[in-house]
Amino acid sequence: MLKSSARLKAFGRRNKQIGLAPGSVVYSGEFTNEPISIDLFRVEADVASYERAVTLDTALDVTQNELRWIDVFGIHNTRIIRRFGDAFQIHNLTLEDIVNPEHRAKVEVFDDYLYVVLRMLWLKDGVLEDEQLSFILQDGLVMSFQERQDDIFDPIRQRLTATPTRFYDGGAGYLLYSLIDIVVDTYLLVLDHYDMQLEALEDTIVSAPRRHTLDRITTLRRDLITLRRALKPLTSMMHSLINANSGFLNEGTKAFLRDVSDHTNEASDRLEALREQLSNLHELYVTNLSIKMNEVMQVLTVISTIFIPLSFLVGVYGMNFAVMPELTWDWGYFVLWAFMLTIAVVMLVMFRKNDWL
Repeated sequence: MLKSSARLKAFGRRNKQIGLAPGSVVYSGEFTNEPISIDLFRVEADVASYERAVTLDTALDVTQNELRWIDVFGIHNTRIIRRFGDAFQIHNLTLEDIVNPEHRAKVEVFDDYLYVVLRMLWLKDGVLEDEQLSFILQDGLVMSFQERQDDIFDPIRQRLTATPTRFYDGGAGYLLYSLIDIVVDTYLLVLDHYDMQLEALEDTIVSAPRRHTLDRITTLRRDLITLRRALKPLTSMMHSLINANSGFLNEGTKAFLRDVSDHTNEASDRLEALREQLSNLHELYVTNLSIKMNEVMQVLTVISTIFIPLSFLVGVYGMNFAVMPELTWDWGYFVLWAFMLTIAVVMLVMFRKNDWL
């Protein structure tokens, strides 16, 4: 049911885009009721200020000799997105990508800015959340665009407040690196979570698999597919970002980005290992299920085999012939019971001796 619902939503999003001219700034996501909010960080030398829910005019007011981070929540309001595009000379194709939250990770280099898009993944109450994250990098300015208020950037906000000089000296490129770095670190945390989930699943399959175990395997497979869709293009995106011919990223920042690229490769390798492990666990589940089914069938077969001679005896003495000498014996009933029990015990011993039970 959930899978069909996701497909219908994806179909609806694509249906909105059919026939639109290139560069059409039309939101195609599903979070149309999210509140619009703009947060602003200003860093000047050794002082940082953080303003929440500022007005659009305040966010667009550029001050010289400061590092700025404009964090926009709620991309369904395309009027605000167009205002940012007009104020900072952002191409309409980039604005179209920002409001279309279904993109793979990529980087695009323009004369006036650098555009980076990637998937932000995190766990909320044990459920995997997936959201597109767009960045615009200019001289002294980083803009981020998100669909919802939830994000993973609180540690960066705290670091900006605690050590503003480091960010000011590193410039906007270093701030962008820090934001990408925490996204990739969160991928590693998510992978740690699924590593533990698969270990627990393996223990369950080995000890006592149940019907809901297959549902759990299916859910984990879908989550790992979501992870793979986000992580696989991120590897090539990091390579493109490091090798981008852009003055907005200096060599010092690219050295940090190469470290993030290493973490991305590590996450990709771990993800492939988890996918292989989940596939093996599915095979183990099917095998255990078959073994248990065979055990049940074996027990039922043994029971049926034991009752074959007993049913024969009961059938013989249940016939309505007038002359059956055994029916007149005083101990005939008890002798028949003893004989049938002896047959059952002998057959059980024989089955046990041959390791059929």
